Amino acid sequence: MLLFLLSIGYAGQFILRHWPADATELAIGGGTLAAAAALYALTQVSSAIAWIAGLRAMGYAMPLALGLRINLVAQIGKYLPGNVAHFLGRAGLAASAGIRFAGSGLATLVEILATLIAATAVTVMALSLDPAPIAVISGALADNGLLQLAAGGGATLAIAVVLSWMKVPARAFFAASLCLAASFLLTGLSFHFLVAALAPVPLSPAATIGIFAVAWAVGYVIPGAPAGLGVREAVLMAWLGPLVGAGTAIACVLLHRILTAVVDGLAALAGFIWFQIGTR
Repeated sequence: MLLFLLSIGYAGQFILRHWPADATELAIGGGTLAAAAALYALTQVSSAIAWIAGLRAMGYAMPLALGLRINLVAQIGKYLPGNVAHFLGRAGLAASAGIRFAGSGLATLVEILATLIAATAVTVMALSLDPAPIAVISGALADNGLLQLAAGGGATLAIAVVLSWMKVPARAFFAASLCLAASFLLTGLSFHFLVAALAPVPLSPAATIGIFAVAWAVGYVIPGAPAGLGVREAVLMAWLGPLVGAGTAIACVLLHRILTAVVDGLAALAGFIWFQIGTR
């Protein structure tokens, strides 16, 4: 309970601290905001399924509904400093359901590795469809495909190491990676809705999704950044700015971060209420 309340508090103070003083700066239709929020909300389900797939690979029969409730409540912990509270909170809630910490920890490791594989796959596919973002950084990469080759080789090696060392069934790892790839696509598309509404020049969904997947992955692997705060924004603004303009990039990044924080908070509240109803 204390961890839950602290997480809600941190998410809330972030929203209040970054809420724009002049709302007209982020003038955008309610329908667009609702669509972006709905797309991001769906990632709560796909991410939960990825973790459940890891648990089942470890031999634990985690019911889908229970796994979803646990993830809804625990995910808000990512806003706490350290960027590990959501993993610890989820392990604690899973332990109350009879899942050993060792099993939950291994499932989380599968999830982390699958996340990086999914981010790589989505980035490669998206930027292969539209290499414009690559050209912003280096025209050479767009010409010879070194990014795709390096990413593909790294993903293949990581999968081989994980499957051999952890003895995780390939189908379980594939299922987790597929679910997390869906999460990247949904979140990236959610971000694209805002970019498309605010940008003075058109940017393809593939370009936006590719940029967002890279930024998200960078924030994911930086230790201690709560929910990737600051890290992802820096990558997004630096990469998106030359394509749509610095002002638009800042507005889109800020608005999407606030929107996702609101959705995460509401999801955690819904999961908490669901838990209370389920225990009666």
